[in-house]
Amino acid sequence: MKSLILSLSILTTSLFGQASGKVMLLDRQGTSLNGKLPVGSTEIIVRVNDKELSGKGFVDVLVTSTIDTDGEQIRLPEISNGVFQEIVELNFHTFRIIEDEDAYNAEVNAEFLALKAASENEDEDYDNVLNDRANDLVYRGYHEEALNRAGMPTYSESETSTNGMLDFISGDVIEAVYRDNEGNTHTNSTRDITVSGWLEGTWLSDSTYIVTGDVYVDYDDTLTIEPGVMVKFNGNYGLFVYGSLFANGAAGDSIIFEPYDMTSPYDGMWKGIKLEHSSSNGQSKIELSYFRTSYGGNNSYPYGAVAVYNKRAFSDCIDSITVSHGEIHNSSYYGAYVRSNNGDADYGQVYVSMGNLWIHDNSNDGMELSYNYLTDISLDSLNIHNNSSNGLDFGNNYEHTKMTVDSARIADNNSYGLSFNRLEDGSTLDVENADIHDNGNYEVYVGYFEVGSGSEISVTNS
Repeated sequence: MKSLILSLSILTTSLFGQASGKVMLLDRQGTSLNGKLPVGSTEIIVRVNDKELSGKGFVDVLVTSTIDTDGEQIRLPEISNGVFQEIVELNFHTFRIIEDEDAYNAEVNAEFLALKAASENEDEDYDNVLNDRANDLVYRGYHEEALNRAGMPTYSESETSTNGMLDFISGDVIEAVYRDNEGNTHTNSTRDITVSGWLEGTWLSDSTYIVTGDVYVDYDDTLTIEPGVMVKFNGNYGLFVYGSLFANGAAGDSIIFEPYDMTSPYDGMWKGIKLEHSSSNGQSKIELSYFRTSYGGNNSYPYGAVAVYNKRAFSDCIDSITVSHGEIHNSSYYGAYVRSNNGDADYGQVYVSMGNLWIHDNSNDGMELSYNYLTDISLDSLNIHNNSSNGLDFGNNYEHTKMTVDSARIADNNSYGLSFNRLEDGSTLDVENADIHDNGNYEVYVGYFEVGSGSEISVTNS
């Protein structure tokens, strides 16, 4: 029986050939990737062991990725008997909402100059209003164009096959294929473990997600983030939510948003969390609780570490946003930003609730709320301190926007503690139980409100 098995083995080898090679994917130090591409990789090592070809001098390997399907044909020189190895350069393509910052800024500046030329207001402070308006107009076009790309970075498919590098995006599988002297195929693959572009589904508890491009939740989609998740931004990228977000941590098990590299952090290392835009096709709902944003938020529009922007009310849906039990610190611009939200006189007000928030050490206002129309904004249990400009700034709000503050400590901010510029068309501000002290300028700055329109301000027990 043993001789029969031996004879069959010899016959099989002679008829079909014996697999003689092995292909491996390694990092720069020669360690196996084990299926996971290290974050920020710009090259990998492809190695083939094939003793049958000892002394040949070289072998050829095809390396491909999900987007670079033609791949790169790599010739591996023989570095020792039957061992062939070469470095493959990688070219990572990043998805961004705004791909060309210089072109974007130029368009904003042109729009600003046009608005200024048409304005009769010569106040220099009004330039900030016009600049914000210009940003608003230009940003919306970039936003829609980015969605048309469906989460894909802009690149030319012809370039991916001719640039001498292997092109890939977040989540891609990179595969090396080697055919040995007997015609047998050997493969090895590794996966990029980062995220960017379009998202939905669930980020699982106690996991770490590394962001290497702007990420967004599309209209009518939902992202759920479970307690204990860490979201690390490896670059100036942001989380943009157009659909629904349920990111509810728990006491003692918060959701953390921070830079990937925390060895020497500085203000504004990533763009922030942008809760923005609405769809007439269905309601979106935002729940963000028990969380921390660290060193996020900068002058990427809409500004701030946590921004609520351009939410709307439609005939069959009214968006609602709840942000609570969080710490927001070390933005290089605003901490929290609520701007350009628009309800509807017939369908109802957009509802924004923000409470139990600790907002500190941001490089501009701790929180700013401005240019909201028919919006109900409820703030409670705020601790806003040590911000570089105003603590809580209500800016300009219009058309029956209702703003309430119940219980707030606003202290040690460099400019005003609480301020507002304009309340018009029946918009109101009601502040209760506020402890406002030791701010660098006035504790409370009262601007203009339109008498007779129903606009009013009330400060009690403060």
